[in-house]
Amino acid sequence: MYNGNVCEKRNNFGGLIVEKYDEYKFKTYLWRVDLHGAVDYLSKFEETKKLYDKYIDLFEKGNLLTRTDNPVIDKIDKIYQVYYRKVFWQGVDNNQAKKELYIDLGKHFNMPIKKEEDIEDEVVKVVEKENYNCLCGDTQGFLGPYIWESSTEEKYRVELPNGVEDYKLVMMDNFISRSWLDFISFGKTGAGGWARKDGILSCVRKCYDTKTNGFIISFLKHEAQHTQDIKKYVNITPTELEYRAKLIELIYWPDVTKIKYFYDEASNKNLDNTHSMASYLIIENISKELFNSDYLIEEPDWNDKIDEIQSVASLLLKRSDEELESKNKK
Repeated sequence: MYNGNVCEKRNNFGGLIVEKYDEYKFKTYLWRVDLHGAVDYLSKFEETKKLYDKYIDLFEKGNLLTRTDNPVIDKIDKIYQVYYRKVFWQGVDNNQAKKELYIDLGKHFNMPIKKEEDIEDEVVKVVEKENYNCLCGDTQGFLGPYIWESSTEEKYRVELPNGVEDYKLVMMDNFISRSWLDFISFGKTGAGGWARKDGILSCVRKCYDTKTNGFIISFLKHEAQHTQDIKKYVNITPTELEYRAKLIELIYWPDVTKIKYFYDEASNKNLDNTHSMASYLIIENISKELFNSDYLIEEPDWNDKIDEIQSVASLLLKRSDEELESKNKK
């Protein structure tokens, strides 16, 4: 239900505090996979009424989006949109929603389900026949395809704690679908790229200015660390991958904005949400090292601790190396 206008609170002295809409706060709900919380937050402000209405129209009323004029891809996209509504809005268990998604896709392609992977393989084949690129699979525990029109190759040299390496990078443009987080945020946040199994980095061009730390550290160094870890540690888990790549970001990030971001993203409520879980583990371990606390319930003042944060991040990365090397020997 739309509450309208502004969100009001009272301070300890009875004075009125007017809470202003904060898009970053809105996004934190989505990063933690709390779509209802995000929409409830929108309902408090007059300026977000149109966006609130869009959410109600899509997720509550079920008026699915048409995001392409290609009828073949549009049909596939809408089948995934039904899955998004079930799992993020209607509260259907993710595993059950996945099964129902595979059934719906199997019926659409008129093919029996022998292996669930075969269904998404068919999605890729069909999309590629339409002269689009496609990647299917799991992103932070949830399904959702990446479908884009064009790519260009570039090369970058990336420095990490263990040395410098050259990487091939594919810049991707003109997306129809960018998996679930992009969808439930109406494009306000979502995956900016990934590391392929062959070591090539894939980047969503519109997400980055290549001269900023967002690209140089949060994309290049983060994803390059993924490629190294996948090669070196055969049994590494998705959460371990994200944990280590986020530590790399902390080692190189020049101020406290990154640790603040991880604090806001951190959640252990969904073990499949690897980004939130990795951030939770980072805050938990930094809490122990810097504040002698199991977990910081209230965010501390990080401002005078950037050197300590970088130092602890390096320590935690080395400790992770030792743990993974020990696990690999078993």
